[in-house]
Amino acid sequence: MIAMLQSAWVICRRELAGYVNTLTFWVMAAVFLFFSGSLFVTILQRWSMDQVDLYRSGSLLDDTNLMTGVFVPWMDGAARMLLFVLPLLTMRLIAEEKRNRTWELLLTSPASTFAIAAGKFMSIAVVVAVLCGLTFIFPALTGVFMAQGSGDAVVQGSLDWLTIASGFTGLFLMGCALAAMGLFWSSLSDNLVVSALLSFSGALLVAILPAIAAAASGVWKTLLEHAALTPHIANFARGYVSTATLVYYLTFTLFFLLLTVRVIDAQRWE
Repeated sequence: MIAMLQSAWVICRRELAGYVNTLTFWVMAAVFLFFSGSLFVTILQRWSMDQVDLYRSGSLLDDTNLMTGVFVPWMDGAARMLLFVLPLLTMRLIAEEKRNRTWELLLTSPASTFAIAAGKFMSIAVVVAVLCGLTFIFPALTGVFMAQGSGDAVVQGSLDWLTIASGFTGLFLMGCALAAMGLFWSSLSDNLVVSALLSFSGALLVAILPAIAAAASGVWKTLLEHAALTPHIANFARGYVSTATLVYYLTFTLFFLLLTVRVIDAQRWE
């Protein structure tokens, strides 16, 4: 067990070094940070204008509206951005190894099949954590601004940091689920473009499941609603963390990891 963990950690560090040394990671991180930041500012400005209108009309400002009016829709948008960013980050995990003719060396190494899959997954999980951490700057700066205060009742509000932590936990878990799916697709091809397209297709299917569920009825409607990844983020962003949702994300991740292990094992014995 210890040897397997050591092998997985070695592979993880190797993959992380590969990410740092590739332009794709930095471009995708910059794109994700730019668009998530732009979305946050847009939603915050819209909420502020609504608060100004309420203030001028003499209505009481809703102190909790900052969370429901800004954080929840922003977290939903950030989750949808991950659907398009992660396929470009997971496509290289195994497909690039095959393209560079280093996959055979890894398959013939002492590392177990599970250690290879776990090491690859651990590296992309760290990348997901970094992306989530970068976006944390937006609510953090908002909290600093509100803590300083401006004397204007219009900009007063409150940030529930436990709820924010819950939201980022959900975003991370969803990102890990997508990463596991992308790792699986990467194991099926030696072409980066094909791997990315397969990951995009899987992410697109996940994204449109709520729309398909809306057109369905009965037990199919319930199954499709629970199978969609993104709708669960809204519950996390509101601070509603259910055991069923946690189990779903973990099961989704483990399912694709096990599929990846089976694919790697089959390729090892070819």
